[in-house]
Amino acid sequence: MISRKQFFLILSFFICLIIAMIIHSKISFHMQLYYKTYPFIFYIGLPYIPVGILLGYIACQERFHIKGKLKFNTLYFLIIFVPALFLYFYFFINYLPFGKLPSFFAVPYLKTKLFPLYGLLVGFSLITSFYKEKPTENNIN
Repeated sequence: MISRKQFFLILSFFICLIIAMIIHSKISFHMQLYYKTYPFIFYIGLPYIPVGILLGYIACQERFHIKGKLKFNTLYFLIIFVPALFLYFYFFINYLPFGKLPSFFAVPYLKTKLFPLYGLLVGFSLITSFYKEKPTENNIN
């Protein structure tokens, strides 16, 4: 049986997801209305970052409530967060003279518009890269 706190976390996740989808549809409407994709394509993924943060908190809430020091998993951060952030901002990076991906990867990526997915991944990996380590018997004062 789920506790009241878990129920409210799951409920807030679905409410946040519905709000993100509404914002997504409004931004898509403005993209079609003004025939401009450049600033709006970036805004589509922004409402999904808080959803990813909330999803990451739900996934590892038990790890955050144990006593111990808060640690940062650098390897996880570099392998998951940094590439997701790069791919999230790639629509802007594509116009810079440096940092471009090869065209056989960049053209299909820009056509698929996976910015909401990378927004979720950025938020999720940002939260899950923090963890608490249980204190051992040797270092308890």
